[in-house]
Amino acid sequence: MTTPDPSGAGRAAPLVTRLTRSSRFRRRPSSGHLVMVAAGLLGVVLTLAAFASADHRVEIAVAARDLHPGDTVDDASFRFERVQMGSALLARMVSPAAATSLRGTITRDAIGAGDPIPRSSLLRAAARRGRRSLSIAVPKTRAVGGKLAPGDRIDVFDQAGAVATDVEVLEVDQPGGSAGLTGDDTVSVILAVDVRQAALLARSAKDDSLVLVLATGASR
Repeated sequence: MTTPDPSGAGRAAPLVTRLTRSSRFRRRPSSGHLVMVAAGLLGVVLTLAAFASADHRVEIAVAARDLHPGDTVDDASFRFERVQMGSALLARMVSPAAATSLRGTITRDAIGAGDPIPRSSLLRAAARRGRRSLSIAVPKTRAVGGKLAPGDRIDVFDQAGAVATDVEVLEVDQPGGSAGLTGDDTVSVILAVDVRQAALLARSAKDDSLVLVLATGASR
């Protein structure tokens, strides 16, 4: 007969339950992982910034349709394309910001659909109703040394005398501009004239004898 052991040495040891942390705490990322994630995100941002800075294209206005000399420009005349060009040439083009202020101007040259629109190809309409815009090319020595500006008033003479008086200057294309003139000493002047003055100036311009005299501020 077996005698029970009063000390309990023969009894089975109680089960010990190991307390474990919840999976939420076990999966908490370490500081090293966070640093790696942050570095990866920074790399993506820097890569995108590098691609953006490498694209030097800018928007310029191009003709939305064929424009003919004398056409009046409106919003439907423009559309915008992203192009890449040097700063000197870009300064001569019409930007989106400038397009709004150019509504109502008149085209001086023919511009095909899709072609860039130079600022020099757009003229302000004649200030007074019934006036026409007329371009004449005159050597600087016979055009007040080329020191003319929009808004000036001039008298125009040929060999026979006065051809037109108190004529408003609309635009001045200085030598080296984009008007395609030959010779560095020639200035192209856009004038606001009536029908009679236009006919006289066109006839006299063929003789290459026109002289422009600044009349702004002169007493009459």
